[in-house]
Amino acid sequence: MASHFAWFLYSVLVFLACQDGAHSQNSRLDIQILEELSKKVEPWFTNGSKIRQFGVLFLPGKKQLKDVNCHRINYNDAKGVNGDCSYAGVAPNTNETSGIKETLRHSEWQLIYTALTPMLQKWTEGDKINCPETLYLYTRLAPDFNLNRVQQGYTCTQAIVCKIGDIFFNASCPRPRIVVGFSEVVKKYKKEACMGYKLMQMNNITEYHLTSKLPDKALDCDAEV
Repeated sequence: MASHFAWFLYSVLVFLACQDGAHSQNSRLDIQILEELSKKVEPWFTNGSKIRQFGVLFLPGKKQLKDVNCHRINYNDAKGVNGDCSYAGVAPNTNETSGIKETLRHSEWQLIYTALTPMLQKWTEGDKINCPETLYLYTRLAPDFNLNRVQQGYTCTQAIVCKIGDIFFNASCPRPRIVVGFSEVVKKYKKEACMGYKLMQMNNITEYHLTSKLPDKALDCDAEV
């Protein structure tokens, strides 16, 4: 009996070890892709200053990332978008994007609400439906989870968690594996960033803080803010 139990325990440990190895391999590939996406954006300048915040949306499968030219979208305008990769900066503030709707200016909101549907249309053209299995979204700053706009649904974290799946469903595609990465957290918004980070984890969305020193580039939500 003891030998049978020992063999069973060994089998379980081997399975878990294999699972951990696969997870680490996925993490390394995710981080590599996100870091490459962060370099895909052409320098943008406004009044002599480089734009600090931008986002990049990548649907892998049709092309290798090294062969992809990302398409820049303007506010509410996906003209010329391709099916592989799009990027956006923060749009100018207008009456349409003021107050509770300020998030509409954000790059990740624009990529999801403006670029993603026409990108998927490029995948599903013709008789045979072809759907990406993974979606990568890189942003320079952590996706916002502004508590003043949460109840109305105007945060980029909520767009990532709720809207992406809806868009894929409307395109007759299964929900993809969603991978999000960012480089910086504004200190005064660290608490909200951590709340958004945990919300994504609860919804099976993988998120990486690319400059983190923690294993697998986790956001350090235990550190003092």
